[in-house]
Amino acid sequence: VLRMRYRINDNNTLRANYKLRGITPSLAEVSSVRQEIDGMQEIEGAKNLTTYNMHTAQLTYEYTRKRFFGQLSAKYTYYDKPIGVEKQWHEGVVLSTYAHQRNRQRLDLQLSLRYEVLPEWLTASAGVEFSRFYSYGNNYKHTLNSVPVRFELSATHWNWSLDVAYTGGRRQLIGEVVEQQQANGLILALSYKYRNFNFSAICMNPFTGDYKLEQTNRNPIAGYERYNHMDFLSQCLVLQVHYNINWGRKYENANRRLGGGGEKSATTAAGK
Repeated sequence: VLRMRYRINDNNTLRANYKLRGITPSLAEVSSVRQEIDGMQEIEGAKNLTTYNMHTAQLTYEYTRKRFFGQLSAKYTYYDKPIGVEKQWHEGVVLSTYAHQRNRQRLDLQLSLRYEVLPEWLTASAGVEFSRFYSYGNNYKHTLNSVPVRFELSATHWNWSLDVAYTGGRRQLIGEVVEQQQANGLILALSYKYRNFNFSAICMNPFTGDYKLEQTNRNPIAGYERYNHMDFLSQCLVLQVHYNINWGRKYENANRRLGGGGEKSATTAAGK
């Protein structure tokens, strides 16, 4: 992991990150045992699979001025010879096997804005993203655009804090599968701070019990479209209690007492 930060002036900052990660095949991907999915499909692993690399580079620009904060970032992810599923007709069934594909790429552009409407009382933030996916297999080439949105509102008064967050429209492309990463959701969080205690209550989708997720496989031999729709979900409420133990402040006070005592002794000795 490589991280760099350059502060242009009091209002402008540049950040650059790079990360290299190796991904090893799973047991299911290297298993030579053929398994039946249904009456028309079977899946089998491959023993010759090896570890592949994922490269991630990100450049972020931040601007701060009084009550305004803005952030613009660009992130590029490259998978070198990732493992993917290949499908073919074999002995009257669709046989799925694992093999190294050419590459997979992802470009993410993100804009985030935050403004203190009322300092120390009300803060509003919003963000929009654009993601471009490229999937290059041995026998296919797929692309996808995704434009998710995000909105957040935070209000604080004395020790109380209320946060409202909404997200929606996020999709991704992995191999030949397009899937919705998360359904459109609304989150409400109320917290109260008392001394070293912090009490919070978090509720997900408080006004609806409807939940939808979509998944599409673009394979020409055995593609599919899958819709998960649940309209009977109950609201989820999470209660949390945190207690903060601050060791650093006590340690700092102890150092001050020790330092003060030493200076006093040295001054007295010099005076004598």
